Amino acid sequence: MDFYAYVELLHVFLKLIAVYLLFITGFDKLIIYSILMLSVSLIVTVIYRIYCMRSFQESRTKPALHKGTCKPMITFSVWALYGDACYSLRQQGTNILLNMFFGPIVNAASTIATTVLSITSGFAQNIITAFKPQIIKAYAIQDFARFNTLIASAAKFALLLLAMLVIILSFEMDYILTLWLENVPKYTPWICRITLATSCVVIVSFVIVVGVQATGEMKLTSFIGGTISIIGVLPTSFFLLKQGLSPYSTYLCYTVVSIVLLFGNVFILKHYVKEFDVHKLLLNGIMNPCVVIIITICVANVVTQNLHDGIGRFIIISITTIFLMSLLSYYFVLTNQEQSHLLQFAKKFFNR
Repeated sequence: MDFYAYVELLHVFLKLIAVYLLFITGFDKLIIYSILMLSVSLIVTVIYRIYCMRSFQESRTKPALHKGTCKPMITFSVWALYGDACYSLRQQGTNILLNMFFGPIVNAASTIATTVLSITSGFAQNIITAFKPQIIKAYAIQDFARFNTLIASAAKFALLLLAMLVIILSFEMDYILTLWLENVPKYTPWICRITLATSCVVIVSFVIVVGVQATGEMKLTSFIGGTISIIGVLPTSFFLLKQGLSPYSTYLCYTVVSIVLLFGNVFILKHYVKEFDVHKLLLNGIMNPCVVIIITICVANVVTQNLHDGIGRFIIISITTIFLMSLLSYYFVLTNQEQSHLLQFAKKFFNR
């Protein structure tokens, strides 16, 4: 994971260089941007490949065809591809609907919201990346006690970290967008808020999907999740927009579908893994963090009501949210073992 962290830092740094090169180049910026992003992806991929070849003996193999291995791998890949294709179709279909009813202005707002979402979700996704191999290993060795603990912990930490960012951004969305874009497209602030709130549901669902992936059975979660994602969002959104509702209705529709899919994935994992502790996930991984999130939102709302927009309020909201969520999470969400590990890590960090 240390190497992964270093490479991801390099990844961000290379993207920063790519953006700088756009300012100094005289060629078509869209073409140059595409070439630079492709180059960055290729460099990172090659680095990972070289690292694996040098560090893991199982990566240094000669091509061979094992029919018994290929069939389950192809099946897994096909169903994973189906789920990803449905997600893309839902996202692009939503953009087409918004363009049909409201024109390019709302499409611009949607694109901005997607950009904000990708930046914030990346932090929580890194937590899931750290937990994923451990969850799969726990299932492989049939250590279901650890399997349940890891899934609940991954959901808890990913949700809390993402929610911390979402709360800060949601309360200060108008200020941040004005600072970033100057001319903010209509509908953008609330589309961003709804999208970010929905991402908190989706990130927990991703953790559940990791548990399903550990079993190697992707058919149910991909077929049901992908199909519901399309059928539940696109036709419903079209009907709501046809009735004259605002573009917010499309995003709220996706929020409802995401909640349904979250609990659907929970039942699917329980179907594949009978030992999966649903109660532990709901209590420790979702409900306890949600209590902390609700309290923090209430406090942040009080703070914003007594301050004017600007950098000062942004700093105060950020500090208040981070401090309050950290404090409440430590005492009311973390287990005794997690508190102990956190204290040991803090002691090692400050004693360096």
